[in-house]
Amino acid sequence: MSLLLLLLLAAAPARAVPASFELSPATTTVLLGAPFDVTGTARLPEGSRLALALQGNATGAYEILEVRVEPAPPEGGSAVFRLRLKAAAFELGETALPALPWTVVPAAGAPEEVLSPPVRLSVIPPQSFTQAPEMHDIREPLSPALWPWLLILLALGSLVGWLWERRRRRKGGSGADAAGGAPDLRTPEQFALDELDLLPGLGLPPKDHYDRMSDIVRAYLEKRYGLPALRMTTYDLLRALRPVDPPSVRAVAKNLFERCDLAKFARYAPEERERTLDLENAREIVRQASRQAFAERLAAPPPGGAA
Repeated sequence: MSLLLLLLLAAAPARAVPASFELSPATTTVLLGAPFDVTGTARLPEGSRLALALQGNATGAYEILEVRVEPAPPEGGSAVFRLRLKAAAFELGETALPALPWTVVPAAGAPEEVLSPPVRLSVIPPQSFTQAPEMHDIREPLSPALWPWLLILLALGSLVGWLWERRRRRKGGSGADAAGGAPDLRTPEQFALDELDLLPGLGLPPKDHYDRMSDIVRAYLEKRYGLPALRMTTYDLLRALRPVDPPSVRAVAKNLFERCDLAKFARYAPEERERTLDLENAREIVRQASRQAFAERLAAPPPGGAA
């Protein structure tokens, strides 16, 4: 009888291990808009494959920035995968990264969707909102030996402007002249500073005020560095600025763009004193980047390669 029972058990098909997920954040308290990591493990029936299926699924006030699925050695007849997610939160308070849909493709059979458990988090605003980072000069003050180059650059600028005006007049005028207005000859730096000076007088609500201030600074950085700054997230823009902007400018830009995101996405309404401070920080970003551009032009070799 015992031998018969053993033979029956050996002939019965093995029951597939159900899919299970374990996820935990690197920290349960995260900053608004700042990337954070979530790691975990998925255990699936042997021979299965796994992928995150976010298309058409909402993640609420969260954005999934990166997903890594790495196979691990099998355990107890189960396929094991190490998971790592990078996400960002855009809502303050006690919230949760929602249950995420994963596509499990078994060795035999149709794919199925399995949800990982939600991850509870506490989202807080950036800590340094009311304290502007200390600004430092990018380089030492210009030495007297550089002034001849400054005069040459000014003379060249005047010559280019004169030639452009002469060419325009020969063509009978176009663009803004044809419409009865003069062309805008301001530099990108002066244009951005003028727009920032006009911002307080518009009387915009906090969300629109910070949205406009962010667009002005991003448009300047786009022209200054050739980056698609107006279409980039704050996280991607700060990463792109890392190799080209000095740390002092990046620190102020990080603080300013985080506050802009907070006002746009979390209905944060700064006091008048904070709005004035943020506006001055926006001007300082433009001034610092402009001084850096000017110093780079002075340090560049003159035309023709002469010393």
